Amino acid sequence: MGEDANDAWSQFSKVGSKALSQAKDFADAAAKHAETAVADATEKAKGLLEEATKKAKAAKAEAEKAMEAAKKKGGKALEAAKAKYAEAKEHGVKAMAAAKEKGEQMAADAKTLAADLHKKAAATVEAVKKSGVLVKVKEEAKKAYEAAKETAEKAKKHAESKVEEAKKLLDKAKEGSDSFKKAQKMLADAKDGLSSVSTDALEAAKKKYHEAKGKLGDSMEETKKVAADTKKEAVESGADERLFMIIPDDMDKTPNANMMFYAGFASLSVVSLSCGALAVRKFTISRHTLVREVNIEDGLESDVLLE
Repeated sequence: MGEDANDAWSQFSKVGSKALSQAKDFADAAAKHAETAVADATEKAKGLLEEATKKAKAAKAEAEKAMEAAKKKGGKALEAAKAKYAEAKEHGVKAMAAAKEKGEQMAADAKTLAADLHKKAAATVEAVKKSGVLVKVKEEAKKAYEAAKETAEKAKKHAESKVEEAKKLLDKAKEGSDSFKKAQKMLADAKDGLSSVSTDALEAAKKKYHEAKGKLGDSMEETKKVAADTKKEAVESGADERLFMIIPDDMDKTPNANMMFYAGFASLSVVSLSCGALAVRKFTISRHTLVREVNIEDGLESDVLLE
């Protein structure tokens, strides 16, 4: 991945759901540019042929006019005019053929580019879907881990309470008495119970959660890289870079700043209707305020969507 793609990758949101939305926007923008590129190339090809035809007709008409004027003089003047007429006619045919060939090549190149961009856009969408699934897997694993941790803590507290209960009975009992011996046995049994509290389920759930978290992290990195590469190719092929603008995380915290950001963006996007359309879409997404919660043990930011 080149420097430009690396730069784009680093700008993605640290909030998982928002980063996936941004990656999807990249795919949509690239696909839109692919369609526009083909349409533009077709229009340019048509324009090339029309311009060549116009020039050929003008040159032919001028040569024809000169030939008509030379008919009055006759002789060599007429022969020279006829030669120029034939030359203008031949040049026009060749110019139109060249323009047609160039236009067809432009259209073919645009279609090849469009196919590649559509492929990259589709790959980005698939990566987003995969990461989206893994987000759910991770959340389920986290819930299971939290439940196992709660169960283990309850079992441990119960066993500890039994130890404390036995200790109190032992303290109250007279040494050497039956009550004392009974309390001693209760304490020994309670300690055995505490030491035998199983953490297997907790460790298994913890392992599964960390595996899910690792897979999600890898998938998110891959998704952002694929999206950044898609943007890079689209921009290098002529797409307006403003189609791929990313809203900084810190701007999402300030609605007023957000509005100013989009007002400026919209004014820059007059030259591109698709730019404006994406601006509206991204603004709509950003209006859903993201509230971040940092889980120290998790080490990742989770987000809650507030309508």
